[in-house]
Amino acid sequence: LRFHKWAFMRFPPHNLTPVDRAEERELFLRARAMLISHHRLPGPQETANSILYLCSDKNYDISSLSANNRSKVRRGERLLDVRRVTALEVAEKGYSCHRDTCDRNGLATISEEAYKLKWEKDTEPPHRELWAAFAGADIAALGVVWVCGKWAELFSTESADQYLKYYSNHVLFYN
Repeated sequence: LRFHKWAFMRFPPHNLTPVDRAEERELFLRARAMLISHHRLPGPQETANSILYLCSDKNYDISSLSANNRSKVRRGERLLDVRRVTALEVAEKGYSCHRDTCDRNGLATISEEAYKLKWEKDTEPPHRELWAAFAGADIAALGVVWVCGKWAELFSTESADQYLKYYSNHVLFYN
């Protein structure tokens, strides 16, 4: 599916079947794609450059976590409110998460105005959920989730430095 005017991603994201060369050619030439994002198993002479974790525990709950992580999630749940958000809420309150995450990872960031424009223009595509952990009115951590049937991919997360002590990422991932 097209997720940017020049980029496509495999959907559902957990599909590991090879992308056909003719399909690649069609996307690059006819659809003018510059990027095609998909998971695949590495060949015999290749090493993996990412990891796809699949959770098959249908009874996943807090007792499945280590004692250390249970403690962090519980602390986060006491201090933060986790809920779904809209792209407009992200535009208004999510920039510090973007900026701080880019800074922590040594990545270039975009301006706050460009960030707001990106999310204000962003539609609410089906199968995408936006989740945030709130500290009062502030977004402490933000997650983008792609959902397809019984599958979900935690596509990206960002978090604000000032709320890391509340274990914002732990509580967001858990929820």
